[in-house]
This record gives sequence, C-alpha cells and structure tokens, in this order.
Amino acid sequence: MSEIVATTILDCVNSLGERQQVTVEIGRPFEAPEGEWACPVAMRGFYNSLADVRGADSLQALCLAASLVRQLLTAFLEDGGKIFFHNSESKYDLDSIFSRVGSGSSDGPA
Repeated sequence: MSEIVATTILDCVNSLGERQQVTVEIGRPFEAPEGEWACPVAMRGFYNSLADVRGADSLQALCLAASLVRQLLTAFLEDGGKIFFHNSESKYDLDSIFSRVGSGSSDGPA
C-alpha cells in the first residue's frame, strides 16, 4: 500500500480467548486502468491480503473500503469475539467509531 490515509491498531480477542493485534489500514483511492476507482484496504492480523475495493469514484471507493472494515469487524464480534483499543481493556465500539458508515442504511436528508 503506497499511501495510507487511515490506520488503527486493535486488540482482538477471539471466542477462545486468544488475543491478537490487528492493524487496519485504508489507502489513498486511485484511478484504476478500467476507468473505475480502487481503494486499498488491509487488516493485518486477520487477513494476509484483501482485494482493493472498487467504486465509481474516489469517494465511493473510500466509503466502501471503510464499510468492508466495519463488516469484517462486525462478523468477528458476531462469532463471539471482542475488540479493544490497542493495549487497553477499553472496548472498541463500532457504532461510535463508524457512525453510520457501512450500517446498511441509505437514508438521506428528508
């Protein structure tokens, strides 16, 4: 990943009680040769590699990358895992961190 625009380090405890460090990185969106936009995303500690997230423009690609991170962390929680801020016992609350990003809602202003 050439240019990281967002990153965090999390401590994730799986359903067996095993603790692992996960580094989340979202890269700078770039225009792909096919004319669409791509955004690199990594979750080191969970996955060896993730494909770049594709969108119609750079904003959509960036939002979809953040949504993917949320979805993967949500699946980890649903499997009985727990997520903490790095080197702490403070829970990493997905709803407050991601607000409505990746929440599945498409509600716009009324």
